[in-house]
Amino acid sequence: MRQGIRNFAKQEIITRKDDGTLFRYTYKDSYERMQRLANALQSIGIKIGDRIGIIAWNHHQHFEIYYGLPGMGAVMVSLNLNLIPDRLSYVINHSGAKYIIVDENLIQVVESVAPLCQSIEGYIIITDKDLSDLNTKLKPIYSYEELLSKASHLFDWPYLDENSSYAACYTTGTTGKPKGVYYSHREVYIHA
Repeated sequence: MRQGIRNFAKQEIITRKDDGTLFRYTYKDSYERMQRLANALQSIGIKIGDRIGIIAWNHHQHFEIYYGLPGMGAVMVSLNLNLIPDRLSYVINHSGAKYIIVDENLIQVVESVAPLCQSIEGYIIITDKDLSDLNTKLKPIYSYEELLSKASHLFDWPYLDENSSYAACYTTGTTGKPKGVYYSHREVYIHA
């Protein structure tokens, strides 16, 4: 990302928000938010090697998570919202996810499995609303945007072993329980 910022700092990124409107910002803006995300995650106790479940749509926050979370050393665990509850809870438990980052309109999916997930310490909600306006059983909850607003825009990215885990995807479990497929930082870099 640093090289991209040097070469394309003013290049615009355009994504569509849940309400259908377009969201625009630059690579420089996105990089600043990735650094804020890394600082915010550290502030709630997330450290190198921790696994964080993600169940979110394709938008600018997901882009920030895709780079900011593994960049600070945590492992991104993609959660498939189409899995039946017992398989989804299996993936969360098997991965050892400490937190789940979830889009506001997917909260019900997470609520359906939350009682079965022993490792979860909290939930980060991607929403424009105040948390007090959300009707959810999930506890404790944090606002993605509020966490970022309170965090520094400068982050000292750690040196990470290229063979350490970047992300995990799980199969759907057609021949048994879902199986975790872990990708290293090196694999993701080469793939890019």
